[in-house]
Formats: sequence, C-alpha cells, structure tokens
Amino acid sequence: MSTTGKNPSAALIAGLKTALTGVAVGSVTYPVYDTAEKGATNRTYVYIGNYLDNEEGTKDDFVYTGSIAIECVDEGQVQNVRRSTVQGLNNAVRAKLKTSKGAVFSVTGFTVIYFRHAGSTQTYENNNGRATVRIIDIYEFSIE
Repeated sequence: MSTTGKNPSAALIAGLKTALTGVAVGSVTYPVYDTAEKGATNRTYVYIGNYLDNEEGTKDDFVYTGSIAIECVDEGQVQNVRRSTVQGLNNAVRAKLKTSKGAVFSVTGFTVIYFRHAGSTQTYENNNGRATVRIIDIYEFSIE
C-alpha cells in the first residue's frame, strides 16, 4: 500500500497523458488534453478527465480505487463532424491502453494494481449549427 498519503489523481492523469501523447489515426496525430480547453472551433482531440476515487487504508497505508473518463471528441460545423473520425481515434486510444500489454503507463510515486476498461458511451450534441460527437470510455483503477 502507498505510504505517501497523497491523492494520485495528478500522477494518474500525467501518466495517461504521456501514454497517449502521439496517438494517431493514419498519418494524423491528435492532441491530448487534461483540462477542458477552449481553442479552435473545428477540432478532434482526446480529453482525460472526470477523475473519481475512494481512499482506503490506515494512516500509514493507502490504496485508491476509482474511475477516470477518456473522451475522444470531434467538434465543428454539423456537416464536418464525423462519427467515423471519433471511432478511429477511440480505437487508437484503446489500443494504447490495452491491459493485456502489461505495464502500459506509469504513475509516478504509486503502483498501479489494475487499470481496466469498464464501459463506454457515445453522445452527439447539435447547437446552432455546431456539432460535437464524443465517445467516452470509463476506466477503473486501483493504485497504491
């Protein structure tokens, strides 16, 4: 068990961001964000967020179990947004995080006990001619 007594959220997000940096579909590399950034209005990207955890243990030993969402997003004019683009990006992200690959990424200062896919959902938003397609994957973890 971890004896640091520090929440691993920042280290987990940093580890995921490092693991996913350079994620590409074909010859196109997509950015990975760990904050909800407003930028160009026509864009495709990966967003790491919605971290939830539960701390368990004694005052000397801690284990954290929880979940984190990884979103693959395409936003832009309705006629330019493509579900296939988001699906391709989501497949590339899943391939990088496949749990059968062993140690996929590190979490500085902590030990990852498990990190596994727990489900996904897709959303489509249309607001005044602007559209957003998201595939949101939820991953469960246990870290000590």
